[in-house]
Amino acid sequence: MSWDIILFNSSQKINSIEEIDEQAFIQTDFDSIISEYFGSKEGEEIKEIDS
Repeated sequence: MSWDIILFNSSQKINSIEEIDEQAFIQTDFDSIISEYFGSKEGEEIKEIDS
């Protein structure tokens, strides 16, 4: 099983996927935010964990 995950930030309150106004999206660098949160440095390769 796999999932597609879409991250976005919007100035619009979204109650339904049908109501989304793509013009209200706010550009956000999620890669930097996630890397900073998990302590990885720019350009550092993230290692996958085998489960």
